[in-house]
Amino acid sequence: IFIISALLDVEIMKIGLTERKINAIFEVTYMTDGSGIDHREYNKSNEEADRLGKEAWIMCRLLFLEESMKELELKYGCNPNQKPAKVFMEEGELPFTVLNGKPGYINLLDAFNSWQLVKELKKATHMSCAASFKHVSPAGVAIGTPLTEVERQMYFVKESAEVLSPIANAYIKARGSDRMSSYGDFCALSDVCDEVTAKLINREVSDGIIAPGYTKEALEILKKKRRGTYCVLQMDPHYVPNPVEIKQV
Repeated sequence: IFIISALLDVEIMKIGLTERKINAIFEVTYMTDGSGIDHREYNKSNEEADRLGKEAWIMCRLLFLEESMKELELKYGCNPNQKPAKVFMEEGELPFTVLNGKPGYINLLDAFNSWQLVKELKKATHMSCAASFKHVSPAGVAIGTPLTEVERQMYFVKESAEVLSPIANAYIKARGSDRMSSYGDFCALSDVCDEVTAKLINREVSDGIIAPGYTKEALEILKKKRRGTYCVLQMDPHYVPNPVEIKQV
C-alpha cells in the first residue's frame, strides 16, 4: 500500500507504466512478500490483469528502491505471523548494517533505543557505556569503570581485571543489573566490540547486539552464536536523527 501511495508522488511515465498497468495496480488489495501478488478480492480468471499486476508490482518495487529509499526486509513484524515486514528510510540510507542474522521489528526497536542511550551516556560521561534492552525497555545500563572485587563476585566474573577492557566492564555491569529481565535481551555498546566482550556476550542468552564496530575476532565469535543466527548490527556512529522522528507501523 505504501508503494502504491509513493508511486503517485513521482513521474509515473518515467518507468513506462501504461494506463492498463496503473489500473492493475489499483486492483491489487493484498501483497505477498514480493514474489507475486495474492489477488484475494479481484478476478482470478483475468490472466492478463494478473500478469500486468505482477509486472507493475516489480516495477513499483524497483522504483521504490531507486527513487529515495533503502529498505531492509525484517524477520517479521511485532509478531511472528506478521509477514512481510520492512524497515526503510524516506531520505538517505539506513544508518546501520546487518552483519549477521535477521532482525525483527522488536529487535530493531530495542537496538535503536539502546543505541541512543549508550551514545548519549558516553557523550555525557566520556566513558565506555553498555545497555541491555528487552521488549523496548532498559534492563540495565552502565559505564565502563573497573570492577571492584565485590562486583566481580556479584557478576560471576572469572576473567582477570587486566584482561577486561572498559567496554567489557560496562557490558558486565549492564547485563548483570537485572539478569532475569535481561534474559534474551538486545545489547548495545558505545565502543567497538572487542574479543573479550564478545566472549562475555557469547555465554549469555541474548537475541542481538548493536555497536559502532567489531574486531575481527569478536565478529567471528558472535557469528557462531545461536547456531549462526545471532543478530549483529553495526551502527553508523555519526548518524544524527531528525529532531522530530516519524514512525509508520
